[in-house]
Amino acid sequence: MTKRATAIFVDNPDSLYMHSDTIFATTNNANEFESVKAYHHVKFYRKDIQGSCDSVFYNVPDSIITMFYDPVIWNDDNQFTADTIVIKLDSTGVKQIFLNGNVFISQRVDATKYNQINGKNAIVYLDGKNPLYCDILGNAQSIFYLTEEQEDGTNALLGVNVGIGSGMRIYFNENREPTRIVTHTNPDMTTYPIKDFPEEKKTLKGFKWCQDRRPLHVNDIYIHYNMKK
Repeated sequence: MTKRATAIFVDNPDSLYMHSDTIFATTNNANEFESVKAYHHVKFYRKDIQGSCDSVFYNVPDSIITMFYDPVIWNDDNQFTADTIVIKLDSTGVKQIFLNGNVFISQRVDATKYNQINGKNAIVYLDGKNPLYCDILGNAQSIFYLTEEQEDGTNALLGVNVGIGSGMRIYFNENREPTRIVTHTNPDMTTYPIKDFPEEKKTLKGFKWCQDRRPLHVNDIYIHYNMKK
């Protein structure tokens, strides 16, 4: 399939829609899909997860999607980037996300502030749609804004926690927000009051916010983005 090539993976109630310049689909003797390969300007959309990259390989029997070349996925306010991203599905939805090489997990706090975590590799564990926790494996660093919910429902900023360690585990609440970070092996954690947080420490090296690439609606999968190679 070429030009306006589209693959739809039907999964009631939410189907996944994927577009790229070219899509190859293979079937077995029973006419069941074995694999789907998508090349160049790949974007996919489902209500709970969206993604963008240059190339995708979907092993249908194993329910494993592998994203190559500048991949990024979004789950609500959470953004995940790495050199390669592998998504493992089951009957309930997304089960695990493997982030391999130059991992970066970001979440917008407000117009100028972002929770950030990076490391060598990571595994995100989900219950189908919601992230439960994430393990950062190797060279972990984090910037995490501490907030407190007010009576009017807004969050007040209390401080900023900056940490490094050989590994970290990040826990998410039912709203898919990171709520706690546990640092393993030689942790170095510092908490700053908001007014004393140094400007030069606001972003970790390699941070980028990729919302201009995100498909917010099904039709956005046809908007191309020039991928880096």
